[in-house]
Amino acid sequence: MSSKDVEILVHELQVHQIELEIQNEDLRNSQQVIEHTKNRYIQLFDSAPVGYVIVDSLGRVKEFNTTFLKMVGESFEERQPRVFDFLHPEDSKAFQSRFKAILKNPLNKHMDARIQRPDKTMVDVIINTMCQDPGPEETDGKPDLFLTVTDVTRLKESQARLSRSVAEKEALLRELYHRTKNNMQMILSLINLQIRDENNPEVVSRLGEIKHRIVSMSLVHEQLCNIGQLDRINLAEYLEALINRLMADNMMAQKNISLTKKLEPVVLDIDSATSCGLIVNE
Repeated sequence: MSSKDVEILVHELQVHQIELEIQNEDLRNSQQVIEHTKNRYIQLFDSAPVGYVIVDSLGRVKEFNTTFLKMVGESFEERQPRVFDFLHPEDSKAFQSRFKAILKNPLNKHMDARIQRPDKTMVDVIINTMCQDPGPEETDGKPDLFLTVTDVTRLKESQARLSRSVAEKEALLRELYHRTKNNMQMILSLINLQIRDENNPEVVSRLGEIKHRIVSMSLVHEQLCNIGQLDRINLAEYLEALINRLMADNMMAQKNISLTKKLEPVVLDIDSATSCGLIVNE
């Protein structure tokens, strides 16, 4: 081999070495990017506001994040419990009965459950499921099940407080309507006494007009006391009762006067219904 051939060969080796160094640098950069991305997603997985759990086809916990660990309130890194073991016995039984069916079709399945912590306190959660493809470490060919566990304890406590508050307000409103109705009945009784003892026809007529107006308002509260809704009233039922009351008070049946009513079941608020009643009364 001539010296020229040697020089060419050395040159080619140097070029090849430079190419390898460039490739190695690209590989190192790619590896850094992959490592950075991996760490970022691990951090997202571990610090997510919901619990993430990966279980195998037998329900055994394989992976989990810190949020789920805080929910269950215990460390189980030295053992491999089943996900059912963390639930209240009733919810555990319900989840186990559905587990095989969920494995066959896991998409968009969810259930309400309670996690029972070691100190016997409960954490209300919603468990959602989705399928995860088998990884290279799976030997049975069965996919793992990916679970998201959302803590809804505070939400349920807020809903319970809101329900209690609404119930208390409804009770107060019913009591208010009941007392208002009773007060109006007392006023009507006093007016009836005055009418009975009054000899002046004009005064009796005026008192009768006042009485009928009070009846119009009293019936609104009477209807509200008898139905479930506290802020709406069925106009047809209200006007039916009002017209029958007015006809009875004016003895229209004895005068052979009949009235044809065509009432639609319209629902109105209290103020509007009261105004309609006063108009009908006039």
